[in-house]
Amino acid sequence: MAARVTGHVYTVDRTSGPQWYAKYRLADGKQVQRKLGPAHTGRGRCPAGHYTERTAREALDAILTDARRGTLAGASASEATFADAAAEYVRFVRDVRKIDATTLRDYEGVISGYLLDTFGARPVETITADDVDAYKEILLAEGRLSNRTIVRHLVVLNGIFKRAKRKGWIAENPASAEMVERPPGRIHGRVRHVHP
Repeated sequence: MAARVTGHVYTVDRTSGPQWYAKYRLADGKQVQRKLGPAHTGRGRCPAGHYTERTAREALDAILTDARRGTLAGASASEATFADAAAEYVRFVRDVRKIDATTLRDYEGVISGYLLDTFGARPVETITADDVDAYKEILLAEGRLSNRTIVRHLVVLNGIFKRAKRKGWIAENPASAEMVERPPGRIHGRVRHVHP
């Protein structure tokens, strides 16, 4: 069972003056102590980079919110790899969405024949839109696959990351059409952009 994400702020007297610190516990039980910055103890406007008790608490609240969402920098939202996310996506489209067997085989072929070689062992939350875009550019440069097939790869990637986001493994989908432009696909003699 995951631990509650909690924390508090406190000051420590240093030779340079009092400093605000945040101490918090992540969902995996790991405890973290982070220096926020120097304490503002005088009257008047708080100098930039300094913290009052109120602004230190606000900084902690922001940290805890990110930790609960799984978007805290340096904190792993999950231990799921891309291969885990792909397996979950296949399970979901097969058992829940109940897609037809031909489409399922097509998705599995894209995953096992291409995607796992590129992304398989990577933690799923470390894969960025730049990584997905680079994958697309490599396929385009190789010239072995049609644009329509490359779009299908991007559609499968989009589905995998969309499912991973739904599971709480990632904060954003790096393969969405908003993040990675699809190459034009030729359908019935017309060129159009295909968006999943």
